[in-house]
Amino acid sequence: MLVFAHLAAVFWHRGFRQPREGLWWSGVLLLALLFGLAFTGTVLRTDQEAVEALAGARVAGPLGAPFQPDSTPSSPLVARMYGLHVSVLPLVLASILAVHLWLIRHLGVSAAGEARAPFRTHLRPLGGVALLVVSAVGVLALASPATLLAPGVDGFEVTKPFWPFLWIYAAENLFGLPGMLLAPAVLFGFLALVPVADRHDGRLATVVRVAGVVLLVLMIVAIVYAALAPAQSHLNMEM
Repeated sequence: MLVFAHLAAVFWHRGFRQPREGLWWSGVLLLALLFGLAFTGTVLRTDQEAVEALAGARVAGPLGAPFQPDSTPSSPLVARMYGLHVSVLPLVLASILAVHLWLIRHLGVSAAGEARAPFRTHLRPLGGVALLVVSAVGVLALASPATLLAPGVDGFEVTKPFWPFLWIYAAENLFGLPGMLLAPAVLFGFLALVPVADRHDGRLATVVRVAGVVLLVLMIVAIVYAALAPAQSHLNMEM
């Protein structure tokens, strides 16, 4: 939720304009990596939700090849997902985050007014808030631990995905497999093109802003719809 709120705030204040295009693109990559970590974390539970998540990933053409059990016979699928979740993706995330913070340090925070402040002025409260959030989440996790479902069974669909993926689930409900593939392509394609399309004030900049607001509203509506709608069978799976 914090990531989506940050993205929306930066978009609304046009913090992606020159010379901050690289800052925006690195943020988009961080968002994609967070989705990857959420997905691999789901798969590692090896419950029914994990099985259904893998079934969806496998239909993504060549991009789904790494999620096939026999793509690398010498390495079990769960071992591969574990390596991605605890090693590869965190290292890539830390590297891009370092670049992101370096760009903030050298380009400054996009904000109204001409006042400037040392980077540590922003870093200290950010670090403090981050520690509080992590502590609160840790306490909640201990107080109300998530329960694992029964071991997953291929070919059946009885769960819904983690809420950040519900908008993709909604697209699949409404449009089938093309919707599941097209929804993330539209979102990340739009985010990648924002700094290119909205360089200066004008009609195109207005179109980009309106399109961004419409996409955000559609995503929120899709998440609510998917959370409330009855479960549906996807990918020829049984209910």
